[in-house]
Amino acid sequence: MVDATASSRQEGSTPATALIDRVTDGERVVILAGGFGSGKTEIAANLSLFWAATGQDVILVDADNVSPLFRSRELAQELSDGGVRLVAPPEAMITADLPVFSAEVYGALQSRDKKVVLDVGGNDWGARILGSLKDQLDRSGYRGLYVINSRRPFSSTLDEIERGFSEISASARISFQGLVSNTNLGENTVMGDVLKGHRLVQRASQALGLPVVSLVVNQRLAEEVLGLDPLVESGLVFVIERRMLAPWER
Repeated sequence: MVDATASSRQEGSTPATALIDRVTDGERVVILAGGFGSGKTEIAANLSLFWAATGQDVILVDADNVSPLFRSRELAQELSDGGVRLVAPPEAMITADLPVFSAEVYGALQSRDKKVVLDVGGNDWGARILGSLKDQLDRSGYRGLYVINSRRPFSSTLDEIERGFSEISASARISFQGLVSNTNLGENTVMGDVLKGHRLVQRASQALGLPVVSLVVNQRLAEEVLGLDPLVESGLVFVIERRMLAPWER
């Protein structure tokens, strides 16, 4: 998979649209879930902006009722400028057991003309938010992707990944069809982190019986990644732009 902003500039790469289609399996509704700090919000924003750049009508649903930082709503202006419609439950309802989504979200799930990306909270309690959308999701069809960052708490071992996956799956009441390998330490990430984390995600893939559909890396590491033939040939590499910044980085 190739990045949403620089894919056309990566010599010899497969067209980005084909790679995005592979990750999403052609589904127009994509759910991104994972443990706290997995990086699902960063991926959700990049995927949404990629789709919008290709002329698609895109809605990004900020369904994260857990994280006080790094939520899609923090990118509201950037997403709007990129042609992405950001929708979130009213603040008064975001911490409810089953927050009420706007009619726009239900309408987008019913529409065959819109792409919908759901960014879900980072633990089993946060995943419960999907309960209010379950019937509609079952009718519309979706691609459920579980994001793993092995440099975050409770995701550093195979046992921890399996436990977190089981808890979030049970709470969300959806099926996951693939894993996203996203090991990173923000701007402190080095290739050793990425490769070690990816090996752990591959082990999780075997244990959970789910394919690894993407290996995500920051643009800063793109040159190094593109020099590793096995990774490039695998067709998994998704180079993203880092958009979610800590308060002290803004």
